[in-house]
Amino acid sequence: MTDADSPQASTTRMKFAWLGGSPAGLGLVAALIESQRGELSAAAECDTVASELLRIAPRTRLEQSWSGLLARSDFTWAVISGGSDAVLEGGRQLARNGVRLLVDVESAEASHLFTELTLLEAEGPGILTPAFRLRQLPAVARLGAMLVAGELGTLKQVQFERTGADAGRVLEVAQLDRDFVCDIDLLRGLFGRFEQITAFRHTDSAGRVTLATTTLGGAGQPPIVWSVAPGERADWRLTVQGERATAIIEYDQEACRLLVDGVATLTQSREEADRDSRWHVVTDLVGGPSRSLPSRALEAPLMPGNVRPARAVWDDLLRVVELQAAAGQSLRRRRTVDVLFEAPSERGLFKSQMTAVGCSLLLFTPVAMVFYLVLAAAVPMPTGMKVILVALVFAPVGLFLATQALLFITRPAAGEPK
Repeated sequence: MTDADSPQASTTRMKFAWLGGSPAGLGLVAALIESQRGELSAAAECDTVASELLRIAPRTRLEQSWSGLLARSDFTWAVISGGSDAVLEGGRQLARNGVRLLVDVESAEASHLFTELTLLEAEGPGILTPAFRLRQLPAVARLGAMLVAGELGTLKQVQFERTGADAGRVLEVAQLDRDFVCDIDLLRGLFGRFEQITAFRHTDSAGRVTLATTTLGGAGQPPIVWSVAPGERADWRLTVQGERATAIIEYDQEACRLLVDGVATLTQSREEADRDSRWHVVTDLVGGPSRSLPSRALEAPLMPGNVRPARAVWDDLLRVVELQAAAGQSLRRRRTVDVLFEAPSERGLFKSQMTAVGCSLLLFTPVAMVFYLVLAAAVPMPTGMKVILVALVFAPVGLFLATQALLFITRPAAGEPK
């Protein structure tokens, strides 16, 4: 009997469910199964990936829709891979039933995931966990340790160059946005908070994007440039130029390497690096790596001087989405935009909506008053009609003031005084 088949091993396995039709999250499922710490119990809304799920976990029960998962109580986690309305509604209902969600941010538009799910996290911190894989690459962890130790000296320049595979020499906007989310999370993990952003997108005569560049800045940070250009193969390169040394991470079709002044200090095949990053994502959820993992997957994270990245939390996705929104403003305004962060909550949303309504009433009420006075002077009207018109003019203001009293029933963000 192997360690995986022993009674002790089976009791430590975390049962989880799958929800979604995107294949992007299948690697997370495979990592949980291979680590012998997870067991796929059920799946729903997965018509396009059902056969692959059954290949990875043959004993998985397929449900007709997300509602079928609500009737089950044999799992505590669910992997969300997709951004359809049915998938997100199922995720909301599972979270309200106490199920924690591992959300694959590469399978859907991050801002859509954020909008649909973020209030769940505000109500119960820790319910949602975004799956950011790039921050968990061993080469990224090693570079982070070098930055913390000051091995590169004072930083002069940082450049993240990504190549998007496209035979037509143009960039798909949806894929560009997904790459932005994952890449900026990596840069935030290494260099901290960004306070300013400047974005440009170069287009051809047909309006298609041929080059995208974004410059990020913050207090005490060097110029950090993120750029994407079309190419034959999808890969990326991060160059960190310091006063003492220059470190480069190359991630291509064959390998993931960390070079310091041109000398490779860490080299892994792409498959091995991806497997390590997925294992680190899922083992953070179940309390650490299993002893059954291949030794090669454990060597890189345990190298001397290496620092494991912090586990991703929903606030990380919030910050990246806000940076993405600021980049959109920079594109529209054609200038540098300051980045402001605010924790999402029902109370904050209520205040924002009421502010917008109040501004509209400040414009509507004087205009309505002028219109009433002109009408009353030009057309003889009975007293009752005048009273009704005056009431209609000021009724919206009265209703608005009365609605302000509903603020006490809205929920604040986690940690915000009630």
